[in-house]
Amino acid sequence: MDIIKEARVWAKKVWFLQEGPSWAFQDFTIRSQLNHIQCMNDADGVICHNSSDVSYMKSLLKDDSKPVFAMKSVM
Repeated sequence: MDIIKEARVWAKKVWFLQEGPSWAFQDFTIRSQLNHIQCMNDADGVICHNSSDVSYMKSLLKDDSKPVFAMKSVM
């Protein structure tokens, strides 16, 4: 299932929110890791929780002009 394609049925813009540590997806199976990165690349932008994660997230994207923002959590 292509979650980004499905989300575009209801929204013009779809953003990817990285929950948890930025490297958490590395504990997934290889197939799930590739799906995770593909979702990031298919989304219109990426939101992560720490400004230190921004450069890491950008390094995973094919398009380095895609916006990546830090949205600090309150915890």
